[in-house]
Amino acid sequence: MNSRIFYKTILLGTSLFFTYISGWAQINESYKYAYANFDTSATGNLYFRLEINNFVKNNEYFGEYTEGRTLPGYSVQPSLMYYAGKNVRIKIGAHILKYNGDKDFSEVFPIVSAHVKLGKQWDMILGNIRGNVQHRLIEPLFNPESVFLKPDESGVQFLYNSPKLWFDAWVDWEQFIFKGDSIPEKFTSGLSLDYRLTNPQSAIDVSIPVQLTTFHLGGQVSDYKTESYSLFNTVSGIKLSRDLGSGFFQKIGLHTYYLTYSELTEARGLPFTKGHAIYPTGLLTYKRGEFMLGYWHSENYFALKGSPLFWSISDYNLGYYNKNRHIVTSKFTYNKNILKKVKLMAQAATYYDVDAGQLEYSYGLSLTFTPNFFITRLSFE
Repeated sequence: MNSRIFYKTILLGTSLFFTYISGWAQINESYKYAYANFDTSATGNLYFRLEINNFVKNNEYFGEYTEGRTLPGYSVQPSLMYYAGKNVRIKIGAHILKYNGDKDFSEVFPIVSAHVKLGKQWDMILGNIRGNVQHRLIEPLFNPESVFLKPDESGVQFLYNSPKLWFDAWVDWEQFIFKGDSIPEKFTSGLSLDYRLTNPQSAIDVSIPVQLTTFHLGGQVSDYKTESYSLFNTVSGIKLSRDLGSGFFQKIGLHTYYLTYSELTEARGLPFTKGHAIYPTGLLTYKRGEFMLGYWHSENYFALKGSPLFWSISDYNLGYYNKNRHIVTSKFTYNKNILKKVKLMAQAATYYDVDAGQLEYSYGLSLTFTPNFFITRLSFE
């Protein structure tokens, strides 16, 4: 039996097991990210909020698609947060990102955010949005490592949350241009939703995830030389899970995703303009975290914001191209609330390239500190 058939057999057996006994799309990454929940009872309250994320992530990648590296560092976001009413919150502060061993700060920029409750289940955010891993996108579409590289997104966002539907639509404006600029505008728009087919109280949960992202480079008023282009990625699928109760093992499930890629202008210069992939994953939730096992099969796949480990091209070896990819993936997480506002997450992941016979792996720690300090109560006129 060759190695590809062997790993397919293992995955099939595991998937059938999960299906038989059978929130988030794949691993829950929320322990890495801090966004303050909206408190409708805090009208008039002014807080000093401090968000600190200390992290280290080591990538032992040896294949042709992306290079290994270590990311040790921290991000700090001090801010003033004011509830102008029961439906409006304003946040003003700064974001600072630094990597250990680098004498300079990697990023320092202002934070301005307006969070508006449009209704019981609808929210709108303008300015710095609730982004990154909170979009709940799967790793081939959005690389969760970006929480250590580009942790904040700015633009506009609409959120909806009910027992049947979770919905997130946003635009992240990454590069603004003025008339005559020599740089292009860049923005990413996205949609992520999860529609539950079963009753919320049911022990067996069935839901339909849909995820869409568009990256655009262009702009009519600048004089940049690069031809404009837009990249489209989609994800659809089905998620089945079974509640195991309140013991050590709490939930088990099978999530299967179908992904597509398309680029209409051919300006990106890739050896393909369309592609697709299928990604079944088994997920086991235990008291302190999760374990995931998956199998990736793709043909001509590319997602600019996704992990390069799943691409059909290399992010550093110009001209390297492999039409078909077969990867066995696994992830393990351990989460712990050290204090009410202090969260620890440990994570390890493996990616076995069946065709190349190459094992890639990573591991890391993230410690977030997110307290609110009450300052005073102010009336708003």
